Order: sequence, then structure tokens, then C-alpha cells
Amino acid sequence: MTKEETKKYWQEREVGAVWVNDRSMKIKMKDRDGKVVEFVGFPNRFKNESKHPDWNLFISEDKKEESAPEPTKKPDEPKKAAPKPKVPEAVSSEPDPMDDVPF
Repeated sequence: MTKEETKKYWQEREVGAVWVNDRSMKIKMKDRDGKVVEFVGFPNRFKNESKHPDWNLFISEDKKEESAPEPTKKPDEPKKAAPKPKVPEAVSSEPDPMDDVPF
């Protein structure tokens, strides 16, 4: 196999890449349809035995999907005040002793 054939062979087999730092890792992989899926990994804090995994992987959430877009409003549309809550009237006809307390 020539150098070019070897390079092409490995490029066709490549499915992703991993970036690692002290506290986490970022993984990008292509599924069979060519769609890129991102993962994040963190060291397993509960590793007590050698059969426990060294890292736990999670599907990375798309930041664009996390925040819902704010609804668009017309610039001349005034802001509506929230309705005031209804305060029930006193059941007793006696004066409220708290009426004399200054706030």
C-alpha cells in the first residue's frame, strides 16, 4: 500500500476525535449517517474497583437548543403590567389590630 493509499484508508475509517484536559474530555464522533454527535466525559468520582469505568460519558447538549428563543414583539407594543392579585376581604367586622402598625 502506498503512502497516499494508507492515508486515505485511515481517513475513511476515522469516526471521531477526543480532547482531554485535567478535569474533562470532549468527544466528537460521526454516526453511520455522517451526523456529528458530541459527548463530554468526566472522571468517575465513584471508582472503587478496577472494573469500574475511569470516565463517565454524557451526550453534549446543543447550546442553541438550551435557551428558548424569546418571542418577538412589535417595537411599538407597550408592556402589559401583571394583574394585581385579588385580596380577600376580611371576614370579621371587627377592626384589624394590624391597621395601626406603620409600615
